[in-house]
Amino acid sequence: DDMPPPPRKLALALAVGLAFGLPDTSADKGAQARPAVAAPAVWKAGVKNGLASGLAVVCSKSLLQPFDTLKTLQQASSSSGGMVAAASKLVSAHGFLALYRGLGISLFGAVPSMSAYFAVYQSSKALLLSHATFAPPLLLVAVSAAFANTIASTLRVPCELVKQRLQAGVYPSLLAAVTSLNAGGATLWLPRDAWLAQVARDVPFGVAMFITYESLSRSRLGRGGEALADEQPTPAAIGRGGSVRPATVGRGNTGGALRSSMFGMVAGAIATLLTNPMDVLKTRVMTSTSAAGLGGMTSYARSAADIWASEGVLGFSRGATARLLHKIPASGLFWLLYAAFSHALGVSDAPALRRKERK
Repeated sequence: DDMPPPPRKLALALAVGLAFGLPDTSADKGAQARPAVAAPAVWKAGVKNGLASGLAVVCSKSLLQPFDTLKTLQQASSSSGGMVAAASKLVSAHGFLALYRGLGISLFGAVPSMSAYFAVYQSSKALLLSHATFAPPLLLVAVSAAFANTIASTLRVPCELVKQRLQAGVYPSLLAAVTSLNAGGATLWLPRDAWLAQVARDVPFGVAMFITYESLSRSRLGRGGEALADEQPTPAAIGRGGSVRPATVGRGNTGGALRSSMFGMVAGAIATLLTNPMDVLKTRVMTSTSAAGLGGMTSYARSAADIWASEGVLGFSRGATARLLHKIPASGLFWLLYAAFSHALGVSDAPALRRKERK
């Protein structure tokens, strides 16, 4: 009876909680009870989080698209050279605006997927932190991030497929890309290997980023930051679109938002370095076509084997510099804008992660 519930209850708690809300299970053995949070109220806050993240991603992606294009060019071919060489060759051949290839389709896919991602992540995390008291808080963060990223990654695949092929020069225009994929049937818009490559990169990236970000935020709380470390979300606060005093915005002052941006940059850098091999594989899979030119996908495992055989371990680091130059400022800018938009919409970043120790 003293053993905690098995880990599989996390999935059950999440599924039931998202649909109906969960009863409070934390009142045993002197534990600090968390107030129950109604699922509709959590989803309302989640929608606001989604809107804030969608607005933030438009700004960050628009400013930093050139680095994403150069990263794709470097990763798509072993003969692309360094970042400066790739940029010079692209601009010389196609002009400066070629650095913004795929921006339109990228925003078209990124805004709804990122909005869904944050809406699901924040809602899932709020429910789990409020009710699944048998699990460590950072584990609940990881479960929420993985769950949300699996959904968002599936939404991203069609637009990512087109974007990366435009960036790599596989298709000369968006119209040509859409025409080619439509000619091959609906399955070419969501190929199995492309989906696997997207999920294999995005889920570890999201888990690494949010664990790092939440850990830094939690560490700040432990050192006496503005937010209340042990304060838990109340149904009334959730109903107003918030949870606790937001550590990222700090009651509306700029210090909290800048701190959020700094934490985001550190988290983005760590997640980027950890997942660069998966990003290289994703690019190779998404920019490859069959010999017959019908848009068939190279298998994920075969791509990994080819890179290992022809380029060695360094092949999996291709594009890392361009990706870091994209992801670090993009993460910082995103979290800064996300904190600002969240505050403007009246929703906090997240419930506090710390729980009072069991007596």
